[in-house]
Amino acid sequence: MPKIKLPKIKLPKAKPLDIANKLDSSHPSQTADPGKALQSLGQLDHTIVNSSEKLFVALILLMVALAINFRILRYGIVFESYDLHAHIKWLQHFSYQLAEGSWYPRWLAGLNHGYGSPTFVFYPPAVVYLGSALKAIGLNAERAMAALMVLMSCAAGLGFYRFGRVRWHAMPALFGAMAYMSAPYIVYNTYHRGALAEVLATSILPFGLAFTDELIDRNRRWLALTVCFSLLSLTHLPSLLIYVIAWSLYILAQRLSFKRLFYLATAPVMGFGLSSIYLIPAVLEKKLVNLDSMREVAGGFGAHLVPLIGNNVHKLEGNIITIFRYGVVSTVIFLTIAVATGFSRSSFSNSSHRVSRSQLVWIRRGILWLISLGVVSFLMSPAAYLIWAASPTLQMIQFPWRLMGLFSLIYAGAFGFALEVLLLAGHREGLRQQPIWQRLLAAGLLVALLGWNIRYSHDLTTRHPGFYQPGDLTEARAAGLWQAKSFDTISIALNDPYTNRLGDVAEYLPLLPDTQSVVPRPQQNQTRVRVVSGQASVVVEQWKSEYRRLSVNVDEQSEIHVRTYNYPAWHAYIDGEATPIQTTSDGLIGLTLAPGAYTVELRYQATPAMKLGGLCSGVSLMILGVLGFRKANLRSLKQSGLKQT
Repeated sequence: MPKIKLPKIKLPKAKPLDIANKLDSSHPSQTADPGKALQSLGQLDHTIVNSSEKLFVALILLMVALAINFRILRYGIVFESYDLHAHIKWLQHFSYQLAEGSWYPRWLAGLNHGYGSPTFVFYPPAVVYLGSALKAIGLNAERAMAALMVLMSCAAGLGFYRFGRVRWHAMPALFGAMAYMSAPYIVYNTYHRGALAEVLATSILPFGLAFTDELIDRNRRWLALTVCFSLLSLTHLPSLLIYVIAWSLYILAQRLSFKRLFYLATAPVMGFGLSSIYLIPAVLEKKLVNLDSMREVAGGFGAHLVPLIGNNVHKLEGNIITIFRYGVVSTVIFLTIAVATGFSRSSFSNSSHRVSRSQLVWIRRGILWLISLGVVSFLMSPAAYLIWAASPTLQMIQFPWRLMGLFSLIYAGAFGFALEVLLLAGHREGLRQQPIWQRLLAAGLLVALLGWNIRYSHDLTTRHPGFYQPGDLTEARAAGLWQAKSFDTISIALNDPYTNRLGDVAEYLPLLPDTQSVVPRPQQNQTRVRVVSGQASVVVEQWKSEYRRLSVNVDEQSEIHVRTYNYPAWHAYIDGEATPIQTTSDGLIGLTLAPGAYTVELRYQATPAMKLGGLCSGVSLMILGVLGFRKANLRSLKQSGLKQT
């Protein structure tokens, strides 16, 4: 039996994607004819220059997004989802304060029953800015959330299509995008968890990887990659941490020169600079609130490691285990079939029995996808317990299974890769050149994966009622069940959001300055100002979210408490003069006044950390402006030189 000799291939360091492009010796020309959009899905051009293809793909993915979110659009948001009630409350108060004139409302004055909450000092604001934009065009908060879910789902598909299109033909990239949009974890996040920020982060991820590939291969999209990192920073911090680590490993695996690595690293650095207005205060002021409680949510990280086999020891939510096990098994099957096809008889040269250069590249890529799957799966499993235990930073992710956003991209990527190998890799004439068994196998994979995704999505979306058809909640309300509590909270947030009936999450409660213990939970129906001792009369002249003015007449020395948590951004002025604020035993703003008549003002102003963050963002924006001007100037000079010649 002749020996099979594998040729040694020296991969280019700076442009790894050139291999696939050079292997395809001819690239059919693109056309702008809309009638040829469908035909272009089988062409070998790994760039997206066909406008009709773009439009066709965008319409298909929009229809898929509408189908995935159909029940939300028809029956309303799933009020039983874990986090959605918080997003509704935040959106209502954030948009209200935008309308008051605050361009970045970090302090939500109406939450915690009117005591206020520094929510958006610490929580990234991208979702509520997008939701506020949808409210500004006339949607209510519930419809804005539903529309946002559709847009994020469509964006995830478009991002994955762009990511896949530089690797594969359009057809595998399109079906891979559908697989990503309908990935069980993303649907689970939308319908069951209501984790809108995490869903938005999974939409940004494939764009970031696509722009990274284009920057490595063609020295383009540096600004786009910078914006991706900035948006991710402003969307969801646990996802940011996960994706930055994954991105760093991804570019290191490209075996680039130090100079190229440094150039790539400037994109996230500049992106973080742009978002410093949020990041710096969030980091420097986290000691002021109860953020450390996030590490112990629902039993801490140890209770959320996902077993691939064996019993569910920690009673982890069953959907997570099902999604994990299905994803691992199906992805391994896709990659095994793809790699085996590369080693199959059809991949050998008829004369020398050697593995072709083209097939060797595809085999190598399949193995890299498999390694990626193994690393991410390991980090979510109980075997990685010591790694999580040793890193307080990783523990801020809260749940190890949050890596399933990245896991979903690998899952969909392996599917698109398998379709490319089975249908189109190495064949210039497209589908017609493929053996019948490969076409049948590809069709089987397509039906199996998308069919299971559709079935899972249907089961999950029909499991819980929508807000407009909640059913009879009388018994659930009498028993104090979450189902009724969540519905009632969302009803208040939608119909009566500004009467101090809404609380906020525990992690943003301030800490008392002396004991570092969490302030007591706020009480409902408290007056805005109380005279605790002495004799004084108080008239509230103005009470806005970030500004209050009181007229106070004091007969004998008095202590007054203002129904507002004393966060360091609050400053007191008595007759225009700055006055120190006292923190009461329950964390409120306290003032001691001697006899007399006073005008007391409370102003929410930028802290030093907020000013530093704003400065860094401003400097980063100026640097981008200078770089953009310089690039435009060089392009103009180059065009002038060409005209002269």
